[in-house]
Amino acid sequence: MRFEIGAFGRWLLLFILLVGYLFSLSSQVARIEGELGLQQLFAARGHVKPPTDIVIVAISKDISERLDYPPEVVRWSRVAHARLIDALTEGGAALVVMDIAFKESRPSEDKLLGQSIKRAGNVLLYKYVKRTRESSPFNDGGVLDTEQQILPPEVLLRNALGAFSLTLPKMGSAVTKARIYNDFGSGDELTQPLAAFIEHHQQAVSALYPLIVTKQELDDSPLGLPLGSKTLHHKALVLRQALLLDDKLSGQIENSLEKHIPDPLLRQNISRVLKVLQHDRWLNINFFGPNRTLSVVPMDAFFSSVSVPDVKNKIVLVGVSETTQTEQVDVHHTVYRSFDGLDVSGVEVSATILANLMREDSLQFMASSQRAFLAALCVALSVLTFLSLRPVFAVTVQLLVCLVYFQTALWFFNNHFVWLPLVLPLLILIITNVAVLYLRYRSSRKQHKYVLNAFSHFLPYDVAKQLSQDVIALETQHKLVQGVCLMTDLQGYTGASETMPPQELHQKLNQYYEQLIDIVNDNGGTVANIVGDSLLAIWTSSVLDEEVCRKAYKAAQAMMLQNDRIEDNGIQLTTSIALHGGEFSLGNLGGRDHFEFSPVGDIVNTTSRIEHFNRDLGTELLCSATICALLPNTGMRYLGEFSFKNKFVLTPLYEGFFESTFDSRNALNERNQNFQLALDKFNNNNWQDALSLFKSFLTKYPNDGPATFYVKQCRLKTPEIENTLV
Repeated sequence: MRFEIGAFGRWLLLFILLVGYLFSLSSQVARIEGELGLQQLFAARGHVKPPTDIVIVAISKDISERLDYPPEVVRWSRVAHARLIDALTEGGAALVVMDIAFKESRPSEDKLLGQSIKRAGNVLLYKYVKRTRESSPFNDGGVLDTEQQILPPEVLLRNALGAFSLTLPKMGSAVTKARIYNDFGSGDELTQPLAAFIEHHQQAVSALYPLIVTKQELDDSPLGLPLGSKTLHHKALVLRQALLLDDKLSGQIENSLEKHIPDPLLRQNISRVLKVLQHDRWLNINFFGPNRTLSVVPMDAFFSSVSVPDVKNKIVLVGVSETTQTEQVDVHHTVYRSFDGLDVSGVEVSATILANLMREDSLQFMASSQRAFLAALCVALSVLTFLSLRPVFAVTVQLLVCLVYFQTALWFFNNHFVWLPLVLPLLILIITNVAVLYLRYRSSRKQHKYVLNAFSHFLPYDVAKQLSQDVIALETQHKLVQGVCLMTDLQGYTGASETMPPQELHQKLNQYYEQLIDIVNDNGGTVANIVGDSLLAIWTSSVLDEEVCRKAYKAAQAMMLQNDRIEDNGIQLTTSIALHGGEFSLGNLGGRDHFEFSPVGDIVNTTSRIEHFNRDLGTELLCSATICALLPNTGMRYLGEFSFKNKFVLTPLYEGFFESTFDSRNALNERNQNFQLALDKFNNNNWQDALSLFKSFLTKYPNDGPATFYVKQCRLKTPEIENTLV
């Protein structure tokens, strides 16, 4: 049904559009999408193959037991870490990242570990950040959050490439992003995975630095180095500052690379470094899978005298990684949390961030302007579908569009690492749908009043009100509806009209129709037409179902009860009834200045044809196959298929009646089965057996009209069989 939105509707939709636009621009969208939508994208994508050039050396409780060390890694002797670094150096590791905090000084152990770090020359250490919450010194009831950076002992830091931190949430929402640039109040600072990336691309950073310093005339003195940083990291931060100050600088450098850098691999690495140095402080993590998806090697494997794992030219991260949930401490809730509660370890999150930087496959969330445009499209989709389609079709179209959108989002996610929102469009679509349905309801109520007013001009008010409720979805004065037609005929009317005075006949007919109309109204129907001795009633609904058919069937049964009560001057007036259901047109019928509100269609015509067969079959109530199929437990009797004039398809007919006329349901079933047995013989052209069975049936049910009808039909088929019957 088409409907007018109106001024109120336009303002309401404009308000929703504005709210959706502002919400799409807010930072809360990314948080909600990270909690709900992103998980669906990862689940639909599944696990992906992790990089092979990054290896995690795992420390776990099992390894502690095998090495006879305490279960807490901070209590381990640092000699074990020195042995591990020596083994990794011997194995040719390209870079070693220690995701272990060496907070307190142990002079003798630190000296040995420092020597191993110095020999390796490629070790990054972890800088511990201690957070505390204290009461405000101003006694104003507030609190102060403070952060203290705790560096490794000086002997370790002096021989290492530097010390860096990585802070991730431990509780609450899932980890979907992480800082790659920290800010402890003195400007940007590299996080641990970013520092590892810079170290791995130190040649590219060193080659890029003079190009930018020359163009920008920057001072390359390492002033104000962040704690734990060294010259290379300072250079990276200087480059980042220059690139952020001049958004054209990156393009200029890219264009000049081929001139200044002949090595294509180095040019590729410089381009990658340029992108990372211009990256936002936050990086959306593209996880490869659940815990231990990346290559993980137990620490004690490097202490074996048999064989040592291959780490040649690989980046090695050393940290705690458990295999059971009960032992996990350094863990973070991610989209890949397993059913047994096993989370991804901190060292694997750090390794994943590093892999995203190196492979350039971190997730890119849809820009705020694009999200706003998507919100507007969702509002438009809801309005257009409901304006042009019925609600069920509108919702169906929207579901199809949502499915296509999800597949598109998944394709971008898999192939271009673009993260399209899923919750935002669905939420806006639902809110807009509710608003449009409300506007549709308002429009329907308004139109209902118009329809009721129109009907009241030529129908009684109560009938007009009932009709307007049944066809509330009408857009014009002619509308296809689903429903049931009930047609009656007063048998014996011709004889009564010949013997009764016209005025008396008129009075009796009014009394007769008064009873029938009351029956129709009591059962939720509407009298559509009365012509002479025939009444047409209808029951309409959005769909033709058991409920509407049962109402019409109950009305027909109630009319049958009236048959024995209408008798005048010895003349019995019997009502014969027909029921049929389906689709018909309901509206004004007529022309000029005379109209009647009447159903029109094959359903009405077929109902009239069915009713006429009551005379031939000697029945009171005949129903079509449509009615019988929707009322399977009424015990209707199948009477066969009959040919109607000008119809090429045979029409099955069923007899309706009261079960109370039989002693039990079993007696009813027995009668129907016996009749069906005889009917089967008739349909198989076995006239002699059919005649015999129908006669036998009439012996038990002497007043049965259909059996009498078929006896006559059998005799008409083969008149000579009477002489052969015993």
